[in-house]
Amino acid sequence: MSSETTAVLVRMRDVGLALGAAVPYERSLSRIQLQKFIYLMDSLAIIYNLLPPSVGHYTFLHGPYDPSIQSAVDSLAFRGLARITSLVRRANGNIASGYSLSISGERWALVVRSHPVLSERSFVAETVALHVNRIGWDRLVPLVYAEPTFLNSRPEGYGKRLKPQRVSLSSSAYLLKLIRQALPTSPELSTRSVVAEYYFDYLDRYSRAGHPTAPGVANE
Repeated sequence: MSSETTAVLVRMRDVGLALGAAVPYERSLSRIQLQKFIYLMDSLAIIYNLLPPSVGHYTFLHGPYDPSIQSAVDSLAFRGLARITSLVRRANGNIASGYSLSISGERWALVVRSHPVLSERSFVAETVALHVNRIGWDRLVPLVYAEPTFLNSRPEGYGKRLKPQRVSLSSSAYLLKLIRQALPTSPELSTRSVVAEYYFDYLDRYSRAGHPTAPGVANE
């Protein structure tokens, strides 16, 4: 099996988890939102002792982009596990589409979520959905533009590989480490759920503080 095929299969798992996590909120995800949702999953995964795929997102026109994600959702749609909820050709020629799980896709995603090996990854997806819903689904893209790894890679142009799990001074891993260190040692106040809440609140505040976002910010 080629590395490219493996990458798509891994992202099929992540697309299923992302779309499944959006179901309780009755949300479908656009192409761009799906990319950003899974990027946040990758960024948050380190506090669950998980690592994202070794080859993942890189800087692109609308922020972090992983071509395997689009291939994955197309593969799921072809198999009848995902459905296209909207399909619009914009004036500039770009296609805007939205995705959700089909009924059979929801059953498949439930099997994926219940697998012991994937339960933690599933919880990451549910955590992202919980906080995006709390903050606002229209804020999904701005949250990602405030993520430290992407924010500090933007001046380097397109094609820069993004590794938010790498503990450097400009990464989500470092930010999450600081949040953990700043919290009291009380078990009730230093749980992963509390760390995640502070993480998303930081991204939200930073994105609303008048900092520039990438050109062409959109949810489609």
